Amino acid sequence: MDHLIAEKISSICEIKENYKLSNISSFKIGGEADIVALPDSIDKLSSLVKFAESHKIRYRVVGNASNVLFSDEGFRGIIIKTSKMNKIYFRTNETLVEAGVPVTKLAMEVSKYSMSGLEFAYGIPGSLGGAVYMNAGAFGGEFSNIINYVNVLVPHKGIVTIEKKKCEFGYRDSWFQHNNCIIVAASLSLTKGNKAEIDNKMNNYMFERMEKQPLDKPSAGSAFKRPHNAFAGQLIENAGLKGMTVGGAKVSEKHAGFIINDNSASSKDVMELSERVIEIVKEKFNVQLEREFEYID
Repeated sequence: MDHLIAEKISSICEIKENYKLSNISSFKIGGEADIVALPDSIDKLSSLVKFAESHKIRYRVVGNASNVLFSDEGFRGIIIKTSKMNKIYFRTNETLVEAGVPVTKLAMEVSKYSMSGLEFAYGIPGSLGGAVYMNAGAFGGEFSNIINYVNVLVPHKGIVTIEKKKCEFGYRDSWFQHNNCIIVAASLSLTKGNKAEIDNKMNNYMFERMEKQPLDKPSAGSAFKRPHNAFAGQLIENAGLKGMTVGGAKVSEKHAGFIINDNSASSKDVMELSERVIEIVKEKFNVQLEREFEYID
């Protein structure tokens, strides 16, 4: 990227030039981005997006990069990482959370105040922005149940508040996936509870994750969305695909719904393996699986 452009971006926020995306991806996969930018406030994010838009520079926004697969070829442009936008505001009737707060950290923080409603999220590897964007969920809970409103940055317009009824939440779906905007913060509705009960529930959920999921290997969590009236992992297991590999990518033998980076996998390995899984499950059971992670190239 042009030196003067990089200099201007660095005057807005911290940047890393020619940075390997494998360093920030939970998959531990990805080539170099021209720039990884790390704004630490909504104002800086707004300035950065305004600059990129006015100079027609490609950009993508990620949080914890736990539900994305970066291309081996990297990214020409700016990857904006929201991890430094990590403030939590405890107010009388709401908890306002910036997009970059890790969901598991958030669950721990609210439990200190005996606030209930986020127990299900303990152990989810993403950030608040990504969790709202995907309507992340586990153990019968999901973010749509606790959202009051979401603040988004709309390019060329500014910060806009989207009330819950307009969020159009569905299973791993939301209004935000279909509109040009960036989630910057969300207001959560949590209830007062018993701290011991909250902590016990969170610990039980974490234990269950550790028992059933391959948390010791790089992945993007569940690789496929749950199909109607079925479970992706069960279908993949029934198709005999546990342990199937393409290059360094592997269908986890611990949980067939996970594709893991088992041995220096490339993004091409992961994409090819996921396509084979989709194809075989369709052939055997006439069920169309959909990838849950997002490919960024």
